[in-house]
Amino acid sequence: MMYRKCVLLLLVVVVAPLLLRGGVLATPSKSFNKANGLCPSAVEIAPCKCIEQADGELDMDCSEVTTTAQLQTAFQATFPFTEFNSFTLAPIVPSVNLLVLPHGVFGDISFEYVYISGTDLEIVEEEAFTASRNTLVSLSITQNRIQSFPFETLPIYTVLHILDLTENMLPYLPDIVSSPLRYLTLTGNIGLSFDTDTFPGANNIIEINLNHMQISSLQSNLFSQLNYIEHIDLSRNYLSGQLQSGFMAVPIDSLKVLDLNDNQITDIADGAISGVARSVLINLQNNLITSLPEDQWVHLIDQITRINSIDLRGNPLTCGCDVLWLVRSEDKMAKIHENTTCADGTMYLHDVPLEVLVNNC
Repeated sequence: MMYRKCVLLLLVVVVAPLLLRGGVLATPSKSFNKANGLCPSAVEIAPCKCIEQADGELDMDCSEVTTTAQLQTAFQATFPFTEFNSFTLAPIVPSVNLLVLPHGVFGDISFEYVYISGTDLEIVEEEAFTASRNTLVSLSITQNRIQSFPFETLPIYTVLHILDLTENMLPYLPDIVSSPLRYLTLTGNIGLSFDTDTFPGANNIIEINLNHMQISSLQSNLFSQLNYIEHIDLSRNYLSGQLQSGFMAVPIDSLKVLDLNDNQITDIADGAISGVARSVLINLQNNLITSLPEDQWVHLIDQITRINSIDLRGNPLTCGCDVLWLVRSEDKMAKIHENTTCADGTMYLHDVPLEVLVNNC
């Protein structure tokens, strides 16, 4: 920002006098004029639009572009400044003639924030965003048809904190290598596969969203090298049966939110979930859990200090002898969400009478 203001001042102090002809300011150039300010010529970049904000930040909106050629032509214009705040491509109706973001499509123009949504884009080529290697903070390419994305180039982006590829058609997630990456979202990439070596090269990630992807199983210790992970969302998948020991293991008790709701989980083994913060929220709503055996749940519950931490609402709990150990301990029971009900939906787990269990168990 300071750079832009200095350059603008230089234009006023040094260049303006050179434009004077007999006391009258000469006609401004085509690419830098009074009407456009810091933006390039509107004609040269059409149908893209350059917006100059009050604080001098520049945004480029190319939502009306319908072909790859149009996009390339727009960025071949003369730009007084090459550092933009944002780029937006979000058409009302997607174009079948805009399927690829090719190498060098943006020329030497860089962005801090990129938002592309609702297109028919299928391919992002390797050097599409490399002019932004030292500026790109957030890359959001959502609700498109992306099948090919250059994950291998992530290491060159020095300040990329957010990568959101929600609802595309990515088939495979290779190893992610990115030290600055903090937030990764792959929600809605149905059938996307990955292996245990996916995340070690991005061990500063804080949040991962892998929900609504039809994931049926995960390798043990998939997240075990994420030293700062706080939130993992695996909701609305096909996880089923018992979660095995090591299913969710993070290294330094950093995990604050774990979303496992709306799967088909029936049980968890002892040690299935470890490394959680003492104030963690574990959402297990709407699964198929019927019982809470002490030997499988007590170690998890003992890690937690927060009340209502484990949400089991919407599970067909039998509320039989398996919960006697919980009913006997007010402290342990307090960590189960207070609105958790038994299978019939009429009795709350917290209200199961101790004397009935003692007499029958």
